[in-house]
This record gives sequence, C-alpha cells and structure tokens, in this order.
Amino acid sequence: MQQVGIEAGTSGIKVLLASFGLFPSVANKLLVSHGVIAPGADGKLAVQERWFALDTWLDVHEAIRKEIGPNALFTLGTRIMENPKFPPWIRDIETALESMDATYHSSHRKNGIVMFDPTTSIMLDGIGHYRPRRAAGAKRIEVVCDTPYQCEVDFGIVTVVAARFEAKARTEHGPGACRRTGASSCTYVVRW
Repeated sequence: MQQVGIEAGTSGIKVLLASFGLFPSVANKLLVSHGVIAPGADGKLAVQERWFALDTWLDVHEAIRKEIGPNALFTLGTRIMENPKFPPWIRDIETALESMDATYHSSHRKNGIVMFDPTTSIMLDGIGHYRPRRAAGAKRIEVVCDTPYQCEVDFGIVTVVAARFEAKARTEHGPGACRRTGASSCTYVVRW
C-alpha cells in the first residue's frame, strides 16, 4: 500500500550502511539505485540529512529481502535500536516497549510534520503502530505491530529493545497472522 505524504529520515540509511559494513558495495548499490543517496562530486557516497518518501525506503527493504534475504532485514531491525539514547523515565522492559511507538513516529513525517510531538504528545496516524500489551501478573508482553515495514525489521527492533532492558528477554513471532503472508499485523511475544 502506498504511503502518500509520508517520509522517513536519514537515520535508517546510516544504520543500513553500518549494518552492511562487511559488504558496503551491496548497501551502496541498493541505496544509489533507489535514489536514496548519490555520489558526490568526488565520487564518494555521502548521506545528507534529509527526508525522503517512505515508499522509497520500503522499496530498499524489499530489494534487501530479494537480494540478500530476510535475515538481513532482521539484522537491520536490531541495529536501528542498538544505540539510541532512551530518556531517563524508560527504566525497564515494559516502559521501553511502551516508548517504541512514539520513537517510531518521531522518525517519520506526514505532509512535512513530524508524526510525534513530545511536547504535546500529539501523534499523527498513517504509519501503523507498535502496541504492547502486558499479560496481567506474567512476565510476558505481546507487541502487535502493523507498520508498513517488513516483519523481520520490526521483529529485530522488538527483540533488541526487549533484550536491552531485560537480559533474560526472549522474543518470538506469535502464532497466527504475519505480514509476510498478507496479514495486516504481526504479534511478537516477549517473555523473561
């Protein structure tokens, strides 16, 4: 489904390039062929801070799936959340997973407006959500995810955020529906 008026920032591009450190030519080729980056006057590739159509970024992800495989998308997901600076109120696995939706919306724009404003807590719709639900009295959180990104990317993101705040966390794809097979959402189950 086309994401009209939705843009992504360049942070994902930098993560992609870092993720493919051993094979930079593959990442460079995909990014150049989709118009995400271009060679400079000196012939070197440089990532400029800018916004670009989310559909273009999703096309890059699909090309990664086809050319390298789904494990590369999972790795990309784990790298996206590898070094973020979490605010001090995020102190455990539950608050970390609850913060993911705001963080995700903060890195996208809709019609030129950043999709989450932390000063007002206003969030714009249009790119799906990360919706965590904790099972009462259990060390288990289900995260329902209906973003336009590939399942493996979101699986990697949920996995690394959970593990960062709870060493014993184990994440698995829940039973049932999956976006890989045409479903509108995936559920990731985190246990510790």
